[in-house]
Amino acid sequence: GCQGDKGDFARMLTLASVYKDSVTGSAGLSLYPDVKQDHPDSGYIKVAVANGWMSAYLDGPFRPEDKITWEEAATALLKLLGYSTADLIGAYPAAQINKAAALGLADGLTKKQGQTLTNQECVSIFYHLLEAKTQTGAVYASTLGYTLNSDGSVNYLAVISGDLEGPYVVSSSSKWKDILPFALSEATLYYNGSSGKSSQVSQYDVVYYNANSKTVWVYN
Repeated sequence: GCQGDKGDFARMLTLASVYKDSVTGSAGLSLYPDVKQDHPDSGYIKVAVANGWMSAYLDGPFRPEDKITWEEAATALLKLLGYSTADLIGAYPAAQINKAAALGLADGLTKKQGQTLTNQECVSIFYHLLEAKTQTGAVYASTLGYTLNSDGSVNYLAVISGDLEGPYVVSSSSKWKDILPFALSEATLYYNGSSGKSSQVSQYDVVYYNANSKTVWVYN
């Protein structure tokens, strides 16, 4: 998961790309003055920089422990989707933030320019990334080989089935949270594929969860 810093965000970018099965944490070489060969994210940072999704600072360091801002994240995600500055209207960072919002990456996000992202917000935007349209008009998840439903949406259960727990049928709207091995206050919840709230969950709904990402999917 992303703890809101640049090193972890590089990891998430790589794991959400075509390189997801071919890159390990350590690159085996010193990339920057502050990213040595044994840095746990050095391999992911190498891929993110080599593909132009992220970049080091002009004075040399990458600063992997710096918290990542919403505009930095939006810029990286747009590049991952194949967009260049020629595809945007306006100047940085407003152009990047507006385009990311138009693609649905900011759904459920309240952060503004200059504000940093939390773990839950990182999970949310990468969740939306899967259904975002690339510069060529394809659903991004389809370019990674993931299954789409008949309406063109991503079959999320197929995507995360390896680490998925469920289905659980809600017998009581007041007690269903007891099945979760984590607190809902720490989790991201989606109801019928959209950002949701626990108050929406009712009897006979179906619940799935991923403990690693602290994410809950509920379907009526």
